[in-house]
Amino acid sequence: MILTSVTVLLIVTAMGFAAAALGKTFRRYSAATILTLLVFGALAGAQGPRIAVGEPTPWLGVYERINIGGYLLWMAVLAVVLMRNNDRRRTPPDR
Repeated sequence: MILTSVTVLLIVTAMGFAAAALGKTFRRYSAATILTLLVFGALAGAQGPRIAVGEPTPWLGVYERINIGGYLLWMAVLAVVLMRNNDRRRTPPDR
């Protein structure tokens, strides 16, 4: 649980820095992704006591996959945004 908490904190911090640096649209997308991660992370975390006593947790896998999928999608969008920004810097201005 401690490692997961630290990982989530680092991920959300990285998302916040990237959002602040890359413009309004990406900031909104990052905020929506962070909100999604927090909501589904809380839903998954609420299943912890059931896991500890060996009770069934039928939706836990769905919550975890939404979290991972949301983060991976955010990473892919970040890569595209960074590549586009890099291409714009390399293109010489028209004279």
